[in-house]
Amino acid sequence: MADLAGKVRVKDGSRVVGSPSGQAYLPAVTHVGYMETKSGRQLVYAVYLNDVPTAPVPASIVKTLTTAFDDVGAIVAAIQQGY
Repeated sequence: MADLAGKVRVKDGSRVVGSPSGQAYLPAVTHVGYMETKSGRQLVYAVYLNDVPTAPVPASIVKTLTTAFDDVGAIVAAIQQGY
């Protein structure tokens, strides 16, 4: 994703919610912003992940969140390179 340096401007956000039983999930992971594509086009984009489940262990929440951010980053990179 080094090719994206200076080409993508993003506002990201996430929300982690826990239940009384200790189960946590990510009801929302978002990435919205502007990008200059490989061909030079200017795009506005939005990528949303909804209701991402996690295991009840706190360390798995961090791993799930990191994986979600990596997945969204890969989607954004594919959009940027595909246009």
